[in-house]
Parts: sequence; C-alpha cells; structure tokens
Amino acid sequence: MQVAPAELESLLLENDGVADAAVVGVTVNGDEVPRAYIVKVAKAEITEKSVADWVERRVAKHKFLRGGVVFVDAIPKNPVLRERAAKEVGDLKAKLA
Repeated sequence: MQVAPAELESLLLENDGVADAAVVGVTVNGDEVPRAYIVKVAKAEITEKSVADWVERRVAKHKFLRGGVVFVDAIPKNPVLRERAAKEVGDLKAKLA
C-alpha cells in the first residue's frame, strides 16, 4: 500500500510539539515504510516513541512510522534528507518522491 508523505507530514504538524516535519520512504527488511524527521517546538517534551504512538492512534496500520522518528534542527528542502535516511536505515532504496 502506498503512503503519501505529504499526508503524514500534514498530520505531524497537527501535533503541538512539532514545528516542522518531513516524511520519506525507506526500505526495511524489503518493505518500504515511512520515516519521519521532526523539528521540535522549543521546549517541547516529545520523544520519538511519543510521536510514533501519537501517529498510530490516527492512521491505518500501513501508515505507521516503522522507519523511525528522528529529531533534527531543521528540515532540508532538497534530496539530502532522502540520502540521509538511506545511510541511517540500511537496506534502503527509497521510492517515494
């Protein structure tokens, strides 16, 4: 099943602790799954797990952030994020554009 990164990004921005977000597809164990990069709101007390759990309460199972949640200082607005995800996760070949 396909997951639109923009849909998850929009949802993540509804979280009070999230200032900005980007979602990319990563391949884990041969399956493509969403991975979120998050910029926290200043002094927000959110964790990777709390963000993933928050998303899971709002979306279908195939949209869970199984590729992980990573906190960053800023969201790059170019292909750098996709390349970073490929290096971090392992057996990746991101397909989402």
